[in-house]
Amino acid sequence: MNGVREVSQFGPTVGRGLCKPEIGGSTPSTGSKDIRIINKNMGLYKKIGEVNVISNPQEEQVEMPPAIARTKPTKEDGLLDKPTKTNKPVEPVKSEKKEMPESMQVPEELDRLPEYVLDGDKSVNKILIGTTCYRTILVRTVQAIIDTLKKYPETEHAFQNGVFVHENANNLVELAKGKKASHIFFVEHDMAFEPDTLQKLLDLDKDVVAASYSGRKLPREPLVYQQNPDNKELYRMNYDIWPDKPFKCYGVPTGCTLVKMGVFEKIKKPYFFFEYTEEGKMKMSQDIYFSKKVNEAGLEVWCHPTLNVIHCGDFDY
Repeated sequence: MNGVREVSQFGPTVGRGLCKPEIGGSTPSTGSKDIRIINKNMGLYKKIGEVNVISNPQEEQVEMPPAIARTKPTKEDGLLDKPTKTNKPVEPVKSEKKEMPESMQVPEELDRLPEYVLDGDKSVNKILIGTTCYRTILVRTVQAIIDTLKKYPETEHAFQNGVFVHENANNLVELAKGKKASHIFFVEHDMAFEPDTLQKLLDLDKDVVAASYSGRKLPREPLVYQQNPDNKELYRMNYDIWPDKPFKCYGVPTGCTLVKMGVFEKIKKPYFFFEYTEEGKMKMSQDIYFSKKVNEAGLEVWCHPTLNVIHCGDFDY
């Protein structure tokens, strides 16, 4: 065929008379020599500008192997006999009891209830870790939360972002109610603690129990309050006289504090708020305000004095 190049026929293209011979390839230019595509199943077309398509060439005849002759079944073969019905009951197949391979057996330490099930209560606690913050949270706090969630995978976490810390805490309580949690574990945005802190607070089984830590100032002082039995005035404890075992107190901070959800059924809203003096100075922060309501409801507030909890700032307080 003079003047005709054999290439693949893919059908007409939009705006052009010819198609590309293959995906990712290019159409031969008008000045190129005759080109022949090996695939003979495709048709032929002329060079660019000549759109007459030549029909497919005849395919090569491939000789097929001869068919294998099959014989029809006969009665002598027993293949045409119909099955007979019987009233004899079918006996179940008895299988030997085999032991589970060692690789598939559940390790003894996993074949039990999670660690955060209290000894006195066999129901699994559903705990919400609630973090109050405003725009930022420290990396050390995030890492402490992640480590806790890894240790207790059934535990959930929620951030509550906002300017007012008392509103953040109140909103987290409502969220925990909606999730039907048994406890809420308050963690503020600047705390660092060990993964087993939650378990140690749970083990005390108290209405409200906090891990002690210091305020972000020197000298270090615990943010734990007691009430003077004579004049009912509150005073802050100090490390000069500091217990080495969990103890009952009047007020605790809520930076690393576990609360039973039943507490919120016995106190009125708002759970967290502030109190001011007549001169307009803050008398009571939102966490001590909460502790006051708990005490007035006849419930108990406790402190765990020996946990490794850090109030992060310019120093580890």
